[in-house]
Amino acid sequence: MPQSPESELGAEQWPQLLLILLIIALAYNLYKYFKTNKKEDIAAAFADFFRASSAW
Repeated sequence: MPQSPESELGAEQWPQLLLILLIIALAYNLYKYFKTNKKEDIAAAFADFFRASSAW
């Protein structure tokens, strides 16, 4: 694959850029979720999840 010029995003760079943006968005949403919810609520939600998944 030929190298793209330095002044533009080529086929080798834009997927990496999208992946980085998705990781940043995921980290922000996790931070926001844990900041707004109380520890007891989070623990109860995970307990219900693991109890329901063990029934499979």
